[in-house]
Amino acid sequence: MPQLFMTSSNRTPSRAEDPCCSRSEQKEMTVISITIRTILGLKEILGKDVMDFSIPEGTTVKALVALMVERWGARLASYVSDAEEDRPLPTIRILLNGRDIGFLKGMETELRDGDEVLMLPLGGGG
Repeated sequence: MPQLFMTSSNRTPSRAEDPCCSRSEQKEMTVISITIRTILGLKEILGKDVMDFSIPEGTTVKALVALMVERWGARLASYVSDAEEDRPLPTIRILLNGRDIGFLKGMETELRDGDEVLMLPLGGGG
């Protein structure tokens, strides 16, 4: 499984920092940078409202969510995705560069360098 690197700057981790890959795989891996933004309960779980990450090129939204769940655990998993249906829960919207992923390729939407992923928990009240 690809690694998720949280970066506090624009520094991209070297391929040598990725312990999941063999040396031959490390030479072929290209890393891209994305930004994740969120609010409310997700912000509490993640600890911030804006985070920059470095991920392998070709990572999909589905893989990104899996990487995030691996990092932040069951609390995030129950908040974000329906594992059985392989889609985001109806209580959250995932936008890629301002467009709902439902209008793109859904969870199979591939991320590109510089993308901004916005995860919005839906709120209610009055």
